[in-house]
Amino acid sequence: MKIAALKILILGGTHFLGIHLTEELVNHGHEVTLFNRGTRSIDFPVQQLQGDRDENLEALYGYTWDAVIDTSGHVPRIVEQSAKLLAQSTSNYTFISTIGVYENFEKLGIDETYPIAQIDDVQNEEITEKTYGALKGLCEAVVHKYFPKNSLIIRPGLIVGPHDPTDRFTYWPVRISEGGEVLAPAHQTTQFIDVRDLAKWIVQMVEQQSIGIYNATGTPISFDRLLNECKRVTHSTAHINWVKDDFLIKKEVQDWSELPLWLSKKRQMPGFMQINSQKAINAGLSFRPLTETISSILQWNTTREPAQLKAGLDRVKENSLLMDWRKYSSTDNQEKLVFNFAPVEPSQKNLLHRWFEQKHIQEWMHGIGLKNTLNGLENFFQGKSDTTYWIGYDNDIPFAFLITSPEGNDATTLDLFICDLNYLGKGIAVPMIRKFLITHFSNVKRVLIDPEATNKRAIHVYQKVGFKIVGEFIASWHPVPHYQMELYIKDLLAHF
Repeated sequence: MKIAALKILILGGTHFLGIHLTEELVNHGHEVTLFNRGTRSIDFPVQQLQGDRDENLEALYGYTWDAVIDTSGHVPRIVEQSAKLLAQSTSNYTFISTIGVYENFEKLGIDETYPIAQIDDVQNEEITEKTYGALKGLCEAVVHKYFPKNSLIIRPGLIVGPHDPTDRFTYWPVRISEGGEVLAPAHQTTQFIDVRDLAKWIVQMVEQQSIGIYNATGTPISFDRLLNECKRVTHSTAHINWVKDDFLIKKEVQDWSELPLWLSKKRQMPGFMQINSQKAINAGLSFRPLTETISSILQWNTTREPAQLKAGLDRVKENSLLMDWRKYSSTDNQEKLVFNFAPVEPSQKNLLHRWFEQKHIQEWMHGIGLKNTLNGLENFFQGKSDTTYWIGYDNDIPFAFLITSPEGNDATTLDLFICDLNYLGKGIAVPMIRKFLITHFSNVKRVLIDPEATNKRAIHVYQKVGFKIVGEFIASWHPVPHYQMELYIKDLLAHF
């Protein structure tokens, strides 16, 4: 259904989200007016009114609009000036707020009913990391005061995409495209929304004269997926070094700025990157593929004047940190490792596929063996298999893949792979296997494992655990010599 052209005022309109809102509105055939200080030009056929939101609104007098979109309100007193004036000039006011309005982020899945942050001094107009969210919350209240029945409050999370002035997201595609050794925060979840998806949805909501309060951010994803998608888009050979939170804190790496999108656990904000936007999704918010966001940012970045990004580690510091990390994570620090194990979940399929594509995994798992593993995983997820597929974790960092299956009445088979490259060659396989067997299989009599006879490193590891070679055979899934190795759990328990 074709929407009738509307007269729409944007307070702002020349900065990041405002640019995309203006473009979207013009493309929909609406008559757009921008009100701002006139310090930036914009290449769209729109009317531009010049003034200042603080005590210089004269340019707005005498006009009427079907809707107003406020992209630049941060201080309640200033927002009140425009809201009070425009209450006589429009029937719908959309205010772009932030998820930062919530009082804390201790809970996962925060929705629009969560308590709002309060400010100690309501006269304080200084915008800081501490006051930003609370001031935005007060701005929302002002808008609701003047538009009690016809206001739309949008609370976006991290907005990314072309024209992003912060470079917080841009850093990662650019850095991955450069290749080499990349430092990244281990086992982090991130959440963001492409500015074009946000702008498109806001325009739809304005056209429908929607009202209410909506969180608006994307689906949470792992850092692992984000950076591997960056590698895929850029065809990069970068090697990602997943570095632990404790190390980054010890080295005083600044989260959110030096290492963008990483939030230190010291902040105690686990919910900041796992906001619930289901209400907006139900109202039509949708998301483009991640690869499209990454590609667009890289293309836009080439149009900018060459300059150092505003966020991210410089190469000198990154290299220095990586050198220190290798020492920190060496075998001298094995006492820092805390192993735990859990069955694979369907949501970890992408992680497993990325692991299986690595050369050091493909060397020993390929052909029929790989096909059998993938089919077995699907049967396992459907509850149709006696075989159990496990992920091994160091604290909460996934790094190993294990397979166990009952054998007769008194034994279990074992197969395993150290998948995360950062954990290879660190001497952790032996203590990991011991911990796994003692924790989960102390009640069985024997454990059986069958490495290829040419896999000398694995055989050496298994012998250190306590396995003994008891036979040799040609495997049906890969017709080369394999050893049959056996470990009696009572012998393992006697020593540990």
